[in-house]
Amino acid sequence: MTTLARTLAALVATIAAATVVSAQTVIVKDAPAGGTVDIVVNNTVVASDTANANGRLTLVVPGANRADMDALIAVDSCGTRRRIVFTQPSVTAAAPDAACVRREIAGLFVVRPVSTIVFNVEGAHPRLLLRQGPFNPDAPPKTWAAVPGGLMISASTGFGTFGNVGLVQCGSVTDCSADDTGFSLGAGAEFWFARYFAVEVGYLKPAVANWEGAGSGFSFSGEQDVRLFTGGAKVGLPTGPVRVFARGGVNKHRGLSTLSQKIDDTTITVDAVTTTITGGTQQIQLETEGYGYYVGAGLELWLNRHVAPFFGADYQKIKGSDRSDGEGLMDDRHISVTLGIRLRLGK
Repeated sequence: MTTLARTLAALVATIAAATVVSAQTVIVKDAPAGGTVDIVVNNTVVASDTANANGRLTLVVPGANRADMDALIAVDSCGTRRRIVFTQPSVTAAAPDAACVRREIAGLFVVRPVSTIVFNVEGAHPRLLLRQGPFNPDAPPKTWAAVPGGLMISASTGFGTFGNVGLVQCGSVTDCSADDTGFSLGAGAEFWFARYFAVEVGYLKPAVANWEGAGSGFSFSGEQDVRLFTGGAKVGLPTGPVRVFARGGVNKHRGLSTLSQKIDDTTITVDAVTTTITGGTQQIQLETEGYGYYVGAGLELWLNRHVAPFFGADYQKIKGSDRSDGEGLMDDRHISVTLGIRLRLGK
């Protein structure tokens, strides 16, 4: 195929596609079986076809109106023939034939190049349904999958903040700042015995919190890394494909806090004798472990029986002590909002 031929073929395909997109579609129901249906626009017949044995037919009127049209609509009954008449208010509609009875449909309708109009022409009171865009009156209604039960797994990410990092680590040092917010990662599994009650286990890895400060002759910095393991129960309230839930239970944390302290060199003069006291750097680590609790709430939307995005908000109380039986303690909290995906396992 030559370049010119390919170009012409592409142009024809483009024009054909544009014609289909701009086509007005008229669907007629309950017409006389085998009867003729005409579409009349401003006294001109623009399409005509024959109803099937069930009194149904579909007429596509490509290019009947290239722009929006305000129309008065009527249906003429002429024995087994039906004429659907569209007339702009500025145009005088031709009188129906002597053998026809005209029944007007009350209202002024906006008919667009992409309109789909469904007519029921049975009896003395014809009716219409006007939709802008493609429409299938015989399509089954959209149904959502019911909220399922059973075994599910999930993965999530969120944004959270600790509550006491700056207060505890900075103490009374005024030149000190803490960054205790960031993104977290989570995973979990749950089993819904019914749509209203479940048990769950989970894992949450908050962002690492860090801090730094300085005073007269010293400076320090550190970070707090915590992992949370959770186990508890959920209650849910399903509404269609949506389940609103509340959750709560016990958490166990494993934490590692690392502190680096630097003491500057100090010069002391006594009786005209100057002495330099060498400073240094000290590293301190505190590993903690212990039990707290968590509460939360959220909602999930089941797109089908196996996949649901979800949103939640959680509060974790974190408490524990030094794993080496020292005097160090962990007493903090973590608040987070979470987005994730939940997958139901099995059929």
